[in-house]
Amino acid sequence: MTFEYVRVHCVFAGIRVVHYSNNRFYMLPTPQNDPFSTALQRCGVPEQETGPWSVWLERAIEQYKLDLDREAFEAKGGAPLVAKELNAFHRSLRRCNDPKVAAKRVAQLSPEACTFITMRLRLQTPPIHEIDGVNLGKPADVDALVAAVGDARSWLGGKPGSEHKPALRCLVRSVASVYAHSTGKAPGISSSQTTLGLGYMTPFEELLSATLVEAGASRSPEAIRSLYRAMERGKPKK
Repeated sequence: MTFEYVRVHCVFAGIRVVHYSNNRFYMLPTPQNDPFSTALQRCGVPEQETGPWSVWLERAIEQYKLDLDREAFEAKGGAPLVAKELNAFHRSLRRCNDPKVAAKRVAQLSPEACTFITMRLRLQTPPIHEIDGVNLGKPADVDALVAAVGDARSWLGGKPGSEHKPALRCLVRSVASVYAHSTGKAPGISSSQTTLGLGYMTPFEELLSATLVEAGASRSPEAIRSLYRAMERGKPKK
């Protein structure tokens, strides 16, 4: 089942989106006091359909914040050790069928490992907000924990490369993807020679600006364009 199928067929009354995962559909809540509605409408998204796209933007911001945490952690040199711990825990968890043994192994995890597992549990569908909230006697919860540990392990253990861009550029890419899927158009940025004034922003630029503000990473219009161009080139902006 494609993302496009879910987008077109699974919006209920334009205010909630159905997320498809593990052969099941889940209703995602619409954000309160939606900070993206105005920008999405300027992009051409009908008002009644902005809620689902705002959910995706909020998830992108949450992922951005997790990426920032990872970058800070890696700067301290602790990532390889925790990745190794998560790798061992992931193997043992997949072999273990006893909830009591699994609970004992969870209790032995370092605080850092628990933090990164919790980050990934919150991105599961439906989300589990704390590692202590996992019911190890419930197969669905165990599957979610295994998936979260696997994601955290890959996330921390990944080598630098095209799949591991800096956090801010990953956020820009996510916003560009939301824009493309919600409008059916490619993101566009204005040129420095525009006759519409220095403060003019294209609909995509306004959406990106609103997302960056909400993420605590606001930029000027020209800085937003420079960031998007850097993301498009696939090279860090110096």
